[in-house]
Amino acid sequence: MSSQSSHLQASPSALVELRRASKSFAPQSLAVRDLSIAMGPDTYVVVVGPSGCGKTTLLRLIAGLESPTSGTVHIGGSDAASLPPHARGVALAAQGAPLYPHLTVRENLGFAARARSVPAAVVRDRVEAIAQSLLITDFLARLPGELSGGQRQRVALGRALVQQAPITLLDEPLAALEPDLRGRVRTLLRERQRATAGLFIHVTHDHEEAMALADELVVMHGGMIRQHGPTSAVLESPSDRFVAEFLSDPPTNFFGGRVEVLAGQNEARFVGEDFAIAIPHQLANLVVPLAAIGTITMSLPAEALRIAPSDDSNSPPLGRAAAGELVGTVTEITPRAGRIVLQVRVGTTLLRAVGHLADGPRIERGSRIRLIAEASKSQFFESGPLGRRFVG
Repeated sequence: MSSQSSHLQASPSALVELRRASKSFAPQSLAVRDLSIAMGPDTYVVVVGPSGCGKTTLLRLIAGLESPTSGTVHIGGSDAASLPPHARGVALAAQGAPLYPHLTVRENLGFAARARSVPAAVVRDRVEAIAQSLLITDFLARLPGELSGGQRQRVALGRALVQQAPITLLDEPLAALEPDLRGRVRTLLRERQRATAGLFIHVTHDHEEAMALADELVVMHGGMIRQHGPTSAVLESPSDRFVAEFLSDPPTNFFGGRVEVLAGQNEARFVGEDFAIAIPHQLANLVVPLAAIGTITMSLPAEALRIAPSDDSNSPPLGRAAAGELVGTVTEITPRAGRIVLQVRVGTTLLRAVGHLADGPRIERGSRIRLIAEASKSQFFESGPLGRRFVG
């Protein structure tokens, strides 16, 4: 994983680089630990992870608002330990960021850029453009105390964008915005990043927001980086079960079991507590080593369970379908845009499957249905919530 390296060398293309950086706020307690990551210019990086995993601390270390307890932070190839926040080329927009209460919205938007000696005419033009994009032109003469929480958040975000800094740090910048504005502001953020060719590092809990914005994903857990890489690579090849589970929407199915090689048949199957799924030939290189391990975890995305009607008179008993076919009972139905997400009980196992809204009229709670597993989309992990993915 990108967080672990015993021999670290400078990355010549990195604009921001952390080298084994840790931060402790209390004895025996590390907010972040051993972070090693390099991020280059002209990149939109999105940092995700559960609350308390160290995302905000990562941003504050880069901004210079915190100093690492151990390790180093490098900006532009140089150790930033001696650089105060204002000299790092960093703009920061945080959720609930304070505004200057005695300055108007217009003055707040341009304050940081003016402090960086950006010419007044340039600041004026940038303020007008950003205010228009964020729909706050009508508020330019108001004081922060006259704004709603969402309006103040837009001003704080606009203040960071007006600076056009080489590095822009965004900590939950859309969390206080009204839902109908979030899509518009996401588009603005991508446009500004591309126009300035800067490095944007954006912390969010929102899955849709992360997928819409990220060139690169950083997944954190327990103060550590579990995985960092291009978004498509992280989604398709998660380093461990936590990454796969955290990024899946709807949640991926995980179940324990073992791999069995069928003697003389050149076939293998994954056998769980309530069902068996044939392992496709393209995963054949994993079969023998996995069979030797014993208990492992298999994942199957909800989209990889195709819903088919089940005829009660002809279907096999619950949980006893042929390998790859699972028969169970629908326990929950959740409509989503253009589709439905089903929770299905197969024996004692709860699975999620995705269908189309057209399936809805014939499926209801208590329906007995058949699921066809697309096993080619399965992945295998060591047992446990942080189990590493097996790679052939």
